[in-house]
Amino acid sequence: MYKISTYKAANGDTLGIRNIEIDNTYFGKGLEAMSGAELVAARESLIDGLEDVILYTAEAGMSDKECEELFVNARALNIENISFKGAPESGWDYVKKLSRACNIKLLFETYAGYDFAEYAALRDENTGIIYNPLEYVKEGRGAYFAALYKNKFKEDVRILRINDGVIGEGKPCLPEHGNAEVRECVSTLLTRCYEGYFSICAVDGELSGAIAETKRIFKEV
Repeated sequence: MYKISTYKAANGDTLGIRNIEIDNTYFGKGLEAMSGAELVAARESLIDGLEDVILYTAEAGMSDKECEELFVNARALNIENISFKGAPESGWDYVKKLSRACNIKLLFETYAGYDFAEYAALRDENTGIIYNPLEYVKEGRGAYFAALYKNKFKEDVRILRINDGVIGEGKPCLPEHGNAEVRECVSTLLTRCYEGYFSICAVDGELSGAIAETKRIFKEV
């Protein structure tokens, strides 16, 4: 059974997929700013929807105090992984300590021009990678042969975005309708006993087509 999650689903409609990825807009405010009562309400909402948060994406530039509140509140909601849109105010060392103390993985997402030397310097037993094929299309190359095949950190991938695009356009399209080599990325991870998530990304705000194409890829790899 593949572990599937949804990313940027239109209007929060996950079409029955219970593993969700959220950010500071999901509950109307960032986790670090939520009160006890708001956390209880959020937890009850997730339970009622049978939903598990597998990834929370936090803002860049957060203070140490905000990071503390973020991780404590994330643990209360059983959030599995946290990523940041950019470095916290004081850098990564304290955040890495918090992630280990709360048993929450700290993930780093690839983007156009991503330098894996940065990840190498931060890597430990509690870090991982969110691999986003569309970002390589934006650079004018595929995500498999150019970036994943020889990448010594591919064992660290915890989330693979099922995210495709056409070189020269740089916008999302349905999986296998572009140049991101999504099928090859999926196949390579599965042959290495991948235990992470496949993150299905909405295309033009619509999720069902991406789910259908992703299912087809799974049947054919």
